Amino acid sequence: MMGVFRRARNQRSGGWRAIIGFRHDALRERAGSGDAEAAYQLGAHLSSAATRGEATRAQQAKHAKAAERWLRAAAEADHPRACYTLALHLASRRRFADALPWMRKAAAHDIPEACEYVEFFATLAGVASDPAVPELAAPPASLAASYLLLWGKAQRGDTEAMAQLGFGLAHSARHAAVGRAWLEAATERGHHAALYDLAALAFNNRDDSRAGYWSLRASARGIVQADEILRAVFPHLQVLAAREELDIETRRLLNEHRARHAAYAVPPVDGRKVEPHPGANGLV
Repeated sequence: MMGVFRRARNQRSGGWRAIIGFRHDALRERAGSGDAEAAYQLGAHLSSAATRGEATRAQQAKHAKAAERWLRAAAEADHPRACYTLALHLASRRRFADALPWMRKAAAHDIPEACEYVEFFATLAGVASDPAVPELAAPPASLAASYLLLWGKAQRGDTEAMAQLGFGLAHSARHAAVGRAWLEAATERGHHAALYDLAALAFNNRDDSRAGYWSLRASARGIVQADEILRAVFPHLQVLAAREELDIETRRLLNEHRARHAAYAVPPVDGRKVEPHPGANGLV
């Protein structure tokens, strides 16, 4: 049986059946005969396939078109979850005005998530105009549903959602810059752990100046995990400070840190003792 499956999969390597499996043949047959539940399940799987990174753009477009067809069929048959999923699917294609009526219909079925996000979808559709972070008002195209929901919470001022959204997107190649922007928005609203996340991102990108800036801010607010990053970049920060290559804000934070830790010592590196920089206790 597996040999048959592999041969069939190879024969259909460019089609949707190679991605979502033969199980959906039965779903499609049932959906075609008017089974709303089958249409919903098939549409939901196709919608998920449309956002998978391994699919080509042509495949994603094909999945998205088929997903809308089956989800709409189920939603028009008054399937509550289909209304909700169709709204998310349309919103992921940046069709917010089309998505809003279906989200409202899902809310009318008392789906908790739908009730929570009607206001957000209204904002995206242009019905309302009060996003918490205007410069990040509209999500990127083809954003996964889980991120889309976090985006809604974040735009209504949920700081934890901003941090979670930022962390997730910052680790994706496509949306890394947007993720960092959300993390920064979270820090501006007092989310201290986001400071560490930004420090770690900068450190992993070998940007000692930014890693120092964010780890200095995090350390000042008691985020002990940031101290490890700060110890790693501290010698280079001092070199940059001596060369006057740090921005004003980072220099200020470094001065404040030195004032709090007058006897700051650089930890061992690779098992060897490293002497503190001669100017470690001075001010920039």
